[in-house]
Amino acid sequence: MKKLIILIFLLSVTSVKSQWDISAGMGINQVNASSFREYINVIRNGDLNDFFTAADFFGTVNYSVSEDYQVGIEIGYSIYSYNTDFITGKYDISLGVLRPSVLLLYVITGEGYKLKLGGGVGIRLFNVNEKIPPIDQDFSTLGFGVLLKAEGYTKLSDNLYAVIGFDTRLDFTGDLENDDLTLYNSVDRENVTVGSFSVGIKLGVSYYF
Repeated sequence: MKKLIILIFLLSVTSVKSQWDISAGMGINQVNASSFREYINVIRNGDLNDFFTAADFFGTVNYSVSEDYQVGIEIGYSIYSYNTDFITGKYDISLGVLRPSVLLLYVITGEGYKLKLGGGVGIRLFNVNEKIPPIDQDFSTLGFGVLLKAEGYTKLSDNLYAVIGFDTRLDFTGDLENDDLTLYNSVDRENVTVGSFSVGIKLGVSYYF
């Protein structure tokens, strides 16, 4: 009897520790990037809203280290673009952000659902493409970011869940540069950065195995 209890315990631990899930989806972020926004305001001679909307795509892989905790890796990519008429043609500027993060999550499991609360940290890779006809140039910078997130999982089948998530992010960056120059705001007399605060909502699916 004692050996049977030990065997059941070992099997249950093995089952928990072999628990993986992968998720993917998309959403929208409301982003406040003040230096980047003020640079666009100089170009358009106007006043953009404090927050702009960016499309967001994500994929995560999580591993259960216990019944209540997971560690994971998330890869997110956000993109925003703005264009307007300019003296020499159509002005266009786009911002892309690659956000890999290492996660720690607390998991609450119920009948047919899961809740995950946690956060993570990681490097940030920013790229800005600016087209002022006839000039087309790219700028980039590295940064560091933190995130907090809450996710709800609704069971669709034995292994498949629908996911809705909310997150908030804080990203810190250096100046936007390329091999020749640094992106510069001539009115505010400062180099342009893309450090930002954002909040977002995500929808996706998750598969457990």
